[in-house]
Amino acid sequence: KMLSCKGDASASKTCNLPLGTGSVSFDAITFPWKAGQQSVNVELALSANVPAMLLTTTTTAKVTGKSGNLLVCMQIKTSKALDAQPLYVPQTDLKLTWEDCGGSSTVESFTPATITTGKKATMSGTGKLPADVTDGATFDLEMTGALGKMLSCKGDASASKTCNLRSEERRVGKE
Repeated sequence: KMLSCKGDASASKTCNLPLGTGSVSFDAITFPWKAGQQSVNVELALSANVPAMLLTTTTTAKVTGKSGNLLVCMQIKTSKALDAQPLYVPQTDLKLTWEDCGGSSTVESFTPATITTGKKATMSGTGKLPADVTDGATFDLEMTGALGKMLSCKGDASASKTCNLRSEERRVGKE
């Protein structure tokens, strides 16, 4: 069964990847979310032992308002930093690329450009939110890779939540 976690965007949430290969987390947004320069943060932690063929991924992060309007959408791609290395050689550095994929707030910048396996990295997309968001929002993280859809993680942005592969859920923070 595919991992699917649901919740509020005002809470942080972590979803574990299959076979202990790592996790993806959405950092909670504090509401009201004020107009102006704002960031959406996603943490990625990949095991140092992940086979190179599984390190090429695409993660789509969306934040949607309660009325259904898409506020932010960014697509983050990971790939081997060194293309010449064979697939079976463990990789430590990954290249990150990104693009805006819609929403009322256009993602204008993104950091970092590389991450290291075996360490947790915070990826941050920044853009200008055109208006205050007072009624909360939801988030949706989806990751695809060599094995197809690897992760689907959805939730309420106002609470912390951890989702495990067997659909066991543990809430941390406010409900």
